[in-house]
Amino acid sequence: MIGIWANVGAVVVGTAIGCFFKQFLQEKYIETLWIALGFAALGVGLQSVISNMPKSNYPVLF
Repeated sequence: MIGIWANVGAVVVGTAIGCFFKQFLQEKYIETLWIALGFAALGVGLQSVISNMPKSNYPVLF
């Protein structure tokens, strides 16, 4: 249960920090950050698929 509240706290603090610093960033840097976050999410997803593919009963679905 403490992990849930730690996650909630981290999300709230991260959101507050992001809202504070966003006003100091130019639009081109904000766009670059969104692209970098997208590539990071894509990398995590691909790594998850690749590492779990040998364990799958249905590798064709991957």
